[in-house]
Amino acid sequence: MMKKISIIIPVYNESDSLIQNIKKIRAQMSGENYEIIIVDGGSSDNTFHIAQQDKDLLVIPADKGRAKQMNAWAQIASGEILYFLHADTIPPAMFDSLIRESVISGYSFGCFRVTFDRNHRFLHLWWRLSWLKVKRVRFGDQSLFVEKNLFFSVGWFDNTMSLEEDNEIYYRLSQKDSKRTIIKAYVITSARKYRQNGVFRLPIVYASLHILYLCGASTPLLAKLYRKCIHHQEIIKE
Repeated sequence: MMKKISIIIPVYNESDSLIQNIKKIRAQMSGENYEIIIVDGGSSDNTFHIAQQDKDLLVIPADKGRAKQMNAWAQIASGEILYFLHADTIPPAMFDSLIRESVISGYSFGCFRVTFDRNHRFLHLWWRLSWLKVKRVRFGDQSLFVEKNLFFSVGWFDNTMSLEEDNEIYYRLSQKDSKRTIIKAYVITSARKYRQNGVFRLPIVYASLHILYLCGASTPLLAKLYRKCIHHQEIIKE
């Protein structure tokens, strides 16, 4: 029987684009045996109510923070495969089939390559890092898929982390099970933060924060530096 995929999307103040992006996500699917779960982190706009108008979505509230939001529904998701997708990221055509094929081939978790919705030479070089099969070089935008049993066995996302939670769990999954893959298809993620913060400046900030994380910097320190260096509508809580 075809394994069910639970697509888990943490959101915060995404009322302007959420429904349009959900339509795009559905258009990229084979359309069989899946559920889409929207986990709202206390949006101050109409995100929660807008999502509730779509009767085919499962919509729940949760404490703010992507790790907390993604964990909130993972434990009761009905799919055998969990697929964690950012609200501003659109997966490739037939992505659900690509995920199932990878799992059938023995890969218990993995992600996609990533590109941006803006054509810029430097961003083009930046997203090429997503090709690297290095477990410490993973972007949350690459959208992690993982078999649910494996996800639970490593202890879920770390709720104490407000940054690097995707990278951290990818590393723990790699320690638990080496059968991982990077699917050679591209998710398209929004370049809005790059437009707001500078195409050259933002990758340098991200790289610096990642190096500090690898060197053992605490989550509160990383969050403080993030707030100081990055201008964005989403404010990270410690």
